[in-house]
This record gives sequence, C-alpha cells and structure tokens, in this order.
Amino acid sequence: MTRFTTLSGFFLFVSSLTILAMFYFVRVVLPPLDEFLKGLNVSPWFSPVTQLLLTLLGGVGVYKLIQKSIAQIWQWKVVKAWQLEHMYIEGTWVGYYSSGTESYFAVDHYRQPIGGVGVEGRGYSHDNRLSAKWRSIAVHFTGITDEGHRAQLDFLSLVELERNRPAAASGARERNNMIPTTTAATQLVFTDNERGKPTRADGYATNISDGQRFEVHLTRLSDDCKEFEKHIAAAKKFYDENQTLQASPNT
Repeated sequence: MTRFTTLSGFFLFVSSLTILAMFYFVRVVLPPLDEFLKGLNVSPWFSPVTQLLLTLLGGVGVYKLIQKSIAQIWQWKVVKAWQLEHMYIEGTWVGYYSSGTESYFAVDHYRQPIGGVGVEGRGYSHDNRLSAKWRSIAVHFTGITDEGHRAQLDFLSLVELERNRPAAASGARERNNMIPTTTAATQLVFTDNERGKPTRADGYATNISDGQRFEVHLTRLSDDCKEFEKHIAAAKKFYDENQTLQASPNT
C-alpha cells in the first residue's frame, strides 16, 4: 500500500487514479456520447480536436477533484492512522531529554499533513519552568523495513532558550522571555505496539552550536496536539517510571 509519507507518493497516487478515471471516460463514456451528438447533427462541433480539449480539461478537473477529496478525508485521524500504520506519529508525546549532567521534561507535538511531518516542542525543568522551545525546519521521515515495524524521524530544529525569569508563563510573557539561540539535530526511532501505531520513541538530539548531546525518550500521550503546559506532569511521570538517568533534573 502506498503511504503518503512524501508529497511525491501522494501525487503519484492521485495521478494514477486520474489516469484510470480518464481511461474509463475515453473508452466507455465518450463513444456513446459521440453517437448521441451525431444523432443531434452536432458532430462537427465534436471533432477529434474538440475531443482532445474535452479530455484535457476533464483530466485537470478530475485530478483536482481527487486531490481535494483525499486531502479532506486525510483530516480524519482514523484514516490517517490506517493509511500510515506504523508511521503514524501524529499527536502529543511526553518524556525527557538528558545529557548526563542536565535533563528536561519534554512535551512534543507531531503533526502529519499529507507528505510531511511537523514538530514543535517544549522543555521544562523539574520545577515546571519553561527552559526551551523548538520547531522543525527540515524533516526526513522513513520506515525501517529491515528491522521490523519501526520508523525513523530525523529533523533540524530552531531552538529558543529561556531568559532568566522566576516562573513559567504563557502567551506574550513566554514569547518575550524566549530568544533564538541555536539549532539542533534530532534523530528518533519510533516503535509500535503489536504492529500498531507507534507508542514510544527513543533517540538523541545534538546542539549544533556546542555539540552537546541529549538522549531522548518519549511516549505517546494522545493522538491530538493539546496544550503543552497541561502535560508536564505526564512527562515527569514517564521520567520517574524510567529510571535511566543518573543525574537529577536541573533546577
């Protein structure tokens, strides 16, 4: 089954359906229509050139109709999950980033429009202070066919770090207290539950500016992208249940 993990795959699928539809039109619909017009003595207006123009215009119309219909159906999460299978990662993920000397609770949002993946996340210290936020600027997502039902996500993100401030805030205060500082390269491997949708992600993230490397461990919390701040507790719980860090969260 063709998965819409790339735009080229999506457009190839739409083009194939368009070709099948137009083949049916030319072979089944057009001949009786031509005979009908001949009976009305208007066949001179339905010359081979006219047939060609009608076919071209019809092809463009059918292509756009199929494209928009599939794009609309793609908004249904049940369709997206069925179509992507073990590559369906859309939703809210929680967990932690650890460098060995410092660690952060993380809440990530993954969105999967047709042919792509978008990543946006927040990092928090153990006292719930916002420490960093990031968003992807370049993404590569692929299945790992030779190692079971897994998927690998590589992305480059812009990272904004916290200005020194006493407590976590939201809205305008959050934006005013964050400054662009660096970019990070992240690689995650998503594993599934009994060949279903992925439920866990593990990998690493590297600060390109100074080379600092973080281990990343995440678990799926929801198929929806919900508010970041509401899920800090879930990230902390996942961290507590996975005692793999030797250092305590930074303060």
